[in-house]
Amino acid sequence: MKFNQRGSALIAVLAVVIVLNMTFAVIFSITRHTTKASGKRRSNIAALNIAEAGKERVLARIRERDLVPPENQRITVYSNEPFGKGSYSVTCSTDTWLDTLYLSVAGIVNQDTARLEILALFDKPWKKWQKGAVTARTAIPTLGDITIDGRDHDTNGVVLGIGGTYGVSSGDTVWTGGDSKIGGGITAPTQPAMDSVTVLINIDTTGYPQTPEEVLGLPPGYLDSYKTGTCPAAFSGITYIESDCSNYEGSGILICHNSTGTASLGNFHGNFKGLIIADEDKHFNGEDTIVGAVIMLGKDVGGNVFGNGETHIRYSSEMLERVATLIPPTGRRGVNVVSWRER
Repeated sequence: MKFNQRGSALIAVLAVVIVLNMTFAVIFSITRHTTKASGKRRSNIAALNIAEAGKERVLARIRERDLVPPENQRITVYSNEPFGKGSYSVTCSTDTWLDTLYLSVAGIVNQDTARLEILALFDKPWKKWQKGAVTARTAIPTLGDITIDGRDHDTNGVVLGIGGTYGVSSGDTVWTGGDSKIGGGITAPTQPAMDSVTVLINIDTTGYPQTPEEVLGLPPGYLDSYKTGTCPAAFSGITYIESDCSNYEGSGILICHNSTGTASLGNFHGNFKGLIIADEDKHFNGEDTIVGAVIMLGKDVGGNVFGNGETHIRYSSEMLERVATLIPPTGRRGVNVVSWRER
């Protein structure tokens, strides 16, 4: 009987030992798994933080113009650049018009990698004010057959069917007489102009730019080297005329401005692609085409109406992006991140 009791006790002790061993094994396995998972998570977070550091370093260099990404070409900025307990690699590229920036960043810690895809846009200073195919602080009256079209067009003046802006953005009123028409957004040119659809009137002109440098985000006098007192036969690049001029052929950025704010485009005749910045305008009255945008700086229209001929002014964001590359680099460059994706 005693033998049986001792055997039973031994079996019970062995069972307890087995259960305890199994419990310790489970606890050890859970602890090891938790420790490993925690380490993995810490490593992933560290890799992500390092990728962020690589992104911010490249953006800072671009903003300070220490790095200028080439057109439509991907380049390697950093490859396995040491940082903290890991490293980062960064490549970047822009599009054809140099208005969009793409960053691909990899942060690496041990065997863990965090990857970021960044989309950013470069600032265009004039966009603070350029809200129409024509932008002015004055009233914009039109007669004749002039057409101002804020729908978006390609560089050849062909309507794209998407995008666009107002036909006219004015600090005063806008009216269409004769057979003149104004379109904007996705609305084809009509008469009369439609407020808040094809035109934007009575905009707040507090701080409205008074010089071409203010429009383009440049320091005062920065464009002085481009000034000319005569009207060239044809334009390209940046052309800065301080006197009245009325025959225009070419592309780029055309400036007609003087210190009194009274330089006039005259009676406009010709064809132009790009951005026009002028004080006044006697009339747009030829059978002409402007593809891009017009920004008027003066406090007076200049003539009795803005346009009374058969001129076509067609907004083109693509043309504006193209001529933006002509603006001389100076100071910090605005870069705004619009999307961020971890993969």
